[in-house]
Amino acid sequence: MNPDIAGKSELIFPEKPVYTGWKLFVENDESGILMQRLLILSGILLLLAGLLWPWLSKLPFGRLPGDIVIERENFRLYFPLTTGLLVSLVLSFLLWWWTRK
Repeated sequence: MNPDIAGKSELIFPEKPVYTGWKLFVENDESGILMQRLLILSGILLLLAGLLWPWLSKLPFGRLPGDIVIERENFRLYFPLTTGLLVSLVLSFLLWWWTRK
């Protein structure tokens, strides 16, 4: 072993418990609970979006000024630039508001 790096692995990789198999799912640490809540919230939001789709599809999102649409014979390119920026701003604000203390 190289004497220059002997004993330094403990400094770079501090001892952490290694979770394998079902122990990872049984352990109720804080990060696991946060991930569970995030996945449940994401599922609920997707379910609500699916149920409300008939009304949500009538909103002007996807047809905003700045959205790029190129139509040719047998070809259509749609790039929702403005819609993507607007959704990103709204989600960034919501996540900022949710995580502030």
